[in-house]
Amino acid sequence: MTPGQKRINVVVGINDFRVGGAQKVVADIIAKLNLHDFDLSLVTLSQSPQEASFYEAIPPGITVHKLNFSSFYDVRSWKQLYRLLKASKPDIVWSHLYFSNTVFRVLQPLLRYKVITVEHNTYVHKTSAQKLVDWCLSFFTYAIVAVSDQVADFTSVQEHIPRKKFITILNGVAVDEYSIKAAATDVISKKQALGFSPEDKIIITVGQLIKQKNHKVLIDAFATFVSQHQSYKLIIVGEGRMREELEECIHRLNLQDSVRLLGIQKDTPSFYAVSDVFVLPSLFEGFALVCVEAMACGLPVLTTKVAGPDRYITHGEDGLFFAPTKDALCATLSQYADMDDVQKAAMGEAARKKASQYDIYHAVTAYEALFKTSVQGSKVA
Repeated sequence: MTPGQKRINVVVGINDFRVGGAQKVVADIIAKLNLHDFDLSLVTLSQSPQEASFYEAIPPGITVHKLNFSSFYDVRSWKQLYRLLKASKPDIVWSHLYFSNTVFRVLQPLLRYKVITVEHNTYVHKTSAQKLVDWCLSFFTYAIVAVSDQVADFTSVQEHIPRKKFITILNGVAVDEYSIKAAATDVISKKQALGFSPEDKIIITVGQLIKQKNHKVLIDAFATFVSQHQSYKLIIVGEGRMREELEECIHRLNLQDSVRLLGIQKDTPSFYAVSDVFVLPSLFEGFALVCVEAMACGLPVLTTKVAGPDRYITHGEDGLFFAPTKDALCATLSQYADMDDVQKAAMGEAARKKASQYDIYHAVTAYEALFKTSVQGSKVA
């Protein structure tokens, strides 16, 4: 930025800031954006004070506005948001997730800021009404960022929005930070704290306990797998509405000694550090940033062929693909377990090397360029 040049005023809008994939991406990028060029503020549209959040990750100097929409028809919150935006006069609103994308674009014609929305996933469950809303509001959108080419292609077709409206900016991880934190972990003490022995081998997965993540198939597959590979344990990091059902499944299969539901854990590098392999059994994804996090800590990734991993995982080199079924997952776990130590180490090192290609600074640089382009009046395509 040249001396005397005004900073670009960016409002970051998102549904909430509880611990979740999209929220983590936003928190990580906000922490790395150049505040000499950008005047940032965060607006969250709903609050869940009983849940863990990423608010503490927001750097000093960034204003946070916590609204609490009870529904789309919450007139009081609409007025509050309108007054906030009118007073702050943003050049750009950078919004995330369907509700936030909708609300900020509805207000755009009144306040005349540029809107950049982000599509974080291949949202296969959007209703016809939601697809129509997205199509209509795309005309008030400067650019739609997709976290992978697959997400851009899928959303363009599903919502009949021209593909040229989309820009792909891959998610990223602070690779060095994850690697350093993992290396600093006392592995033996951490395993003992989990109730495992130092010799135990650990399979890890990280994600919300929701149907999309396919945890039940993972637990079912692990039950068969562990009967032949008794030194392996499974840890599941995350929280969600399926927790009770998964707990029942663990008890029914007599896996209390070998499976742990750990809830939300912010220090994920320490859990990657004690693990041997990462598993992603998801039915669909947008990028699956958790895989890259695990790879940054030297873990091979066993994954379904969903958006994200289908781009950055090379089968047999830094991970293995499997179909989202119990039998396929069980067979893939066994395939990995039966590798010798040299093969496993080589796969982990290849994963670490691959993760370096997805450092968060690539995403930060791309967003900074996009924000500057938008205020200069240049077209996306």
